[in-house]
Amino acid sequence: MSEAAVVVTPERQRADLATRSMAALKLRQAGIEIGKAPKPSLVKWVSKNVPGYKWYKHCRLVAKYLEMLIHGDLREVFLFEPPRHGKSEQTSRILPAYYLSNWQHRWVGLSSYGASLAGTFSRHARQRFVGVLSDEVRASSSWETARGGGMWAAGVGGAITGKGYHLGICDDPIKNAEEAASAIVQAKNGEWWDSTWTTRAEPKGGRLLAMTRWHMNDTAGYALRNLDSYDGVAIIHLPAIAEPREQIQDLYASLPGVHIAPDWREPGQPLCPERYTLDDLLRKQRNSTDYFWSGMYQQRPSVRGGSMFPRETVKIVEALPAEGVRIHLRYWDKAGTEGGGAYTAGLKLLITGRGDQERVIIEDVVRGQWREHPRESVIKETAKMDGTTCYQRVEQEPGSGGKDSADSTVANLAGFRVGADRPTGDKTLRAEPIAAQWQAGNVSLLAGDWNAKFLSEAETFPTGTFRDQIDALSGAYKCARELIGNRRLVGAISGPRYPAFVVGD
Repeated sequence: MSEAAVVVTPERQRADLATRSMAALKLRQAGIEIGKAPKPSLVKWVSKNVPGYKWYKHCRLVAKYLEMLIHGDLREVFLFEPPRHGKSEQTSRILPAYYLSNWQHRWVGLSSYGASLAGTFSRHARQRFVGVLSDEVRASSSWETARGGGMWAAGVGGAITGKGYHLGICDDPIKNAEEAASAIVQAKNGEWWDSTWTTRAEPKGGRLLAMTRWHMNDTAGYALRNLDSYDGVAIIHLPAIAEPREQIQDLYASLPGVHIAPDWREPGQPLCPERYTLDDLLRKQRNSTDYFWSGMYQQRPSVRGGSMFPRETVKIVEALPAEGVRIHLRYWDKAGTEGGGAYTAGLKLLITGRGDQERVIIEDVVRGQWREHPRESVIKETAKMDGTTCYQRVEQEPGSGGKDSADSTVANLAGFRVGADRPTGDKTLRAEPIAAQWQAGNVSLLAGDWNAKFLSEAETFPTGTFRDQIDALSGAYKCARELIGNRRLVGAISGPRYPAFVVGD
């Protein structure tokens, strides 16, 4: 290799991009643009026109990249930020107002998971716009300036035919975890991204995708896998708790040339301690599963399944606590096939302690494949052994048949503390609250001959053949928490660490 030869690495490309972009930005801010007056920086404009806005350190970092996008130094920016850190305020309410106040002949297009939310963002931007509005078009979801520009807003998947943008903002295209995990929604959003959203950009128009990561195949995952070019693309990756720089770079190793925004923090430091201290975030982490924490807070979505209920974190105990028990509850997940198909499972648990000392103990699981009449006999005999102080809950499946079956069981258990539960949403999502407690080491099993089969099913949930015991567990925990939260406390308080009380009716 000659002395003049230069090897251009992805790292060198990213460094060059940052140097060129920041140099161009400084020139513009200094007014060195032939024949043009300098535009105020985003920070200065907001400080003047949005009183009370707090410029946290991460907000200033984001602002630099938004300005590079506006001025054409970048063509596409991906912003990944944890919940409740000001992402939508900065990108969807303030940015359009700043952009159109300074370039009133241009258009901003904004999409979010719902038309109503997108319209709300647009209305707030219109209220902060500094300039003259058109008298003809000034609706919340579509408004124009007197100089021929303006803003339109639409839901992801909605029709935007005939509309274009110089600046396109897609903010939170995914509504919730259930949508993010849906293969149908993933495919629909990917098709919308290719056929609708990206085709509406004007020549040299810039795009911003701002979201909290949910799933490897969410809209951001799809967009990054299908980039037509890595040039002019930047990713602002902001985990709630800082991680080593090399780990972030490894996360995007398949995107050579894409610029990864710097993170000023040392590993382990919170993103915005003024809002959420490290202790606050660690508390959230303890109350979340690894799946949700990794995706929503650390911006590194993982594959769900297999690790929701790891065997090594659960404890086996030989006896139940003598005091401090808050509630006993058995939950029935019913099936109606004898000798094959799904199982009926009745899982009994108790909750003891409060706050950080709260613990869940799974006392017993009754499981079998019975026809309707033998099954109802088993349920009643089990309830008798549990006693009248133990709550009984039965899952009510959708439809009239599910209601009739639940009503039949409720009538069969007359005299007990019985009720029907109508669960909603995906079974895996319903298991997340108890999975968080399991992963934190707060769940124990009372030793019994049912332990082995239960743990085997838990390890393979939700991809295993059977899910009835874990369905019963998630239902039991949900109902127990609801009862504890909705009932007044009666009875004596005892024990220094695990205050005992009875859930009053």
